[in-house]
This record gives sequence, C-alpha cells and structure tokens, in this order.
Amino acid sequence: MSLDVTTDPLVAAVGTLARVHVNAELQATLGEDAIRKVYSHPHPLSIASVFDLPALNVVRADETSRRAPLYDLGGRNATRYARVPLAITYITPPTSLEALDRRWPLLQNVWSRLFAALSEGYSVHAGGSEIYTAAGVIEFLPEGTTKREIYADASAGGAGIFPAFEARIELLTRDIVTPAELGPLLSILASYVLHDDTLGAPLPLVVDLISIPHRVYDGDDPVSDGDSPVIDG
Repeated sequence: MSLDVTTDPLVAAVGTLARVHVNAELQATLGEDAIRKVYSHPHPLSIASVFDLPALNVVRADETSRRAPLYDLGGRNATRYARVPLAITYITPPTSLEALDRRWPLLQNVWSRLFAALSEGYSVHAGGSEIYTAAGVIEFLPEGTTKREIYADASAGGAGIFPAFEARIELLTRDIVTPAELGPLLSILASYVLHDDTLGAPLPLVVDLISIPHRVYDGDDPVSDGDSPVIDG
C-alpha cells in the first residue's frame, strides 16, 4: 500500500486542458511554452523560485463553505451533483521592477485563453470536450469566477519580482454513488405537477422543500420507528 496512489481526475483534467490550450494559442507569439509545468499541490509564492516557471497551479479550493451536493434518486443508484471550487495560480519567472510593464501583457494573454478554455470546457488543441466529460464536469459556473494580479517579491535574494495572477473558478460535477455511500439525508427537494382535468393541461410546476428524519434503506433491513425509507426507483 502506498500513500501516493490516489489521484484527482478533475484537477488533472483542468490542468491538462489549460496547459495544452494556452501553449498552443500563444506558441507562435512567444516562441516557447507559456505554461512549462502544471502543479496540483499548493504553490506558495514565497518559494516560487524552486518551481519550473512559468507554471500553473491547480488545486481544489476550500470547500467548507460551499453548498451541499444534490442527489437524484431516480435510479438504482443515486446521481450526485456538486459545485466544486478550484484555485488557479499562474506564476512567471522573475523580472526587474523596471521590466514589469513588459510582463503584464503575458499575464493578460494567458488569462484570456485560460478563461476561454475553462468556461467552454473545450479546446480544439486538447481533444474537444472529452476532457471535461471524462472528469464528470457538466457545467462551468461563471458566477464563481474571481481573478487578481499578485507579486512574489524575492528581491532580497537577488531573484527579482515574480509577476503572477490567482483565480478561482467553480464547476458543476456529476457522479454516481450507491445507496450505501449516501450520508444522512437532511432535506428532500420534491417537485409536483398538478393537473386540472377540466383544463386538460398541467397547472404550473410547484416546488416544495421539506425536511424529514431518515436513514438509508437498502430494501432488506426493516425501517425503525421514526425513520423514513429512501426508495431507490
């Protein structure tokens, strides 16, 4: 057993899409890769000089304040929908204070190509939308996007200033979970369609949110008093 066998397909997909698309789009202009390497671990600016720059860092952002996932129990297993925030940092090699004006266009060009690829989930340079699809991404959520320019100042050691930007994006993902993997159910979002036979057409959709106590019911165990079974389709 190894501590290093786990992977994160979502982070890998975003990093691959970003690197391939940005490099292909800017290769003719720069004559070299705008993203030399993608890292999928926290990338402190205080140690920027030890990384292979220019570099992109993609990690899952703090998820403690995000919304709880939604589950569709319409089948034998449940479909889980979750909003996943990602933190992205792009760091360029060091430059002098006098040369900063010539570095900003690079940051803007990288961000515009990066945002285009991630918001569309598509690049002709990276196998189209298959990268997102394989990672379970179904939608880019634009309201979750933020971005700002930052500096890593290493001038005390003679390295100069590392111009960079950091951004945050949010993706909607979908995956399949078994009933045994479901946690405690806190609420049910139920949809009702009311019909009026005299009109011969359904009335407007009514959506109601209710909370009930429950535990997961697999069809074999008896339901104890006060519990409500979740019937899986």
